[in-house]
Amino acid sequence: MPFIVPVPDAEGIRKTKEIYLRKFNRTLSDQEAYEILGRVMRYLFLINNPCYVTDSTPENPTTTNR
Repeated sequence: MPFIVPVPDAEGIRKTKEIYLRKFNRTLSDQEAYEILGRVMRYLFLINNPCYVTDSTPENPTTTNR
């Protein structure tokens, strides 16, 4: 299964800008909102999808319980 990086869409960017304006009274550019939302999406993706051992990511003997 190939790794797919989550990418913010226009609606997510718009909502991120609304949240920052309402909660923090800060106006974001589309690029700033894209970067913030992208980081949040990647974080949520990574904590919800554990890393699996594959041929390209072998186990590390110093961190793997034996």
